[in-house]
Amino acid sequence: MKLSPVDITLVRSTRTALAKDSAAIAALFYGKLFAANPAVRPMFPHDMQDQGRKLMATLAVAVDSLENWDRLAPVLAALARRHLGYGVEPFHYAAVSAAFLDTLEDAGVDDATRKAWQRTMSALTGYMIEVAYPEHHLGASLTA
Repeated sequence: MKLSPVDITLVRSTRTALAKDSAAIAALFYGKLFAANPAVRPMFPHDMQDQGRKLMATLAVAVDSLENWDRLAPVLAALARRHLGYGVEPFHYAAVSAAFLDTLEDAGVDDATRKAWQRTMSALTGYMIEVAYPEHHLGASLTA
């Protein structure tokens, strides 16, 4: 994964705001995800507070590790494999990314930073899909 230094700087510029309002950001994100994709709600626990904390902790690790792929790749790979057990399919990653980007927009993130996050989410979720669904990735590259 290779992100530009500008993208990394822009994504990291949101770290403090995301950490400060982490419970509210997580609640907003999951609200958007479930409103747009009600079929995914059963994949999550009833009490979303702990889930929200996990989301924000994972985002913090990702943001802190954007320049250290050796640290980030195993975290993403384990997360991708764990998500297989929840019934996550490749198309769910786009839904999650869209809900997160909408959340950032609602939180007042400027357009350049939102686009940096979009590229970052694409890189992160693309890697997770490659790990969890190698046949999906292979098929996509054979037809491209």
